[in-house]
Amino acid sequence: MVDYCANPDCMKPLHYLREGTIYIFEVESGAKPGAPRSHRLEHYWLCGDCSTAYLLERTANKELRLVPKQSLRFVRQPATISEPARVPEADFEPILPTRATVASPRKVKMAS
Repeated sequence: MVDYCANPDCMKPLHYLREGTIYIFEVESGAKPGAPRSHRLEHYWLCGDCSTAYLLERTANKELRLVPKQSLRFVRQPATISEPARVPEADFEPILPTRATVASPRKVKMAS
């Protein structure tokens, strides 16, 4: 049973499932060669505060790790603007609204 947040720096106790995220990982057991393999599920919970900032994932070594949701390698850095662009007014053409043509309504006879 899950009792605390999976973030070791947080460890907030779980009272209700109103906030946060539950993670379920499948674990294979049966370390002995030739022994039948069994599967079990492990449940982990990140509290609301931690789940807004982190994801929980299992590595290839079957260890858990917290991954920031916005990793720096995926975040685009905004371009720096040194000077605003200046465009002469002569380059702009006025865009005037046009009237849409409305088709006249047709009367339709219903077959009886």
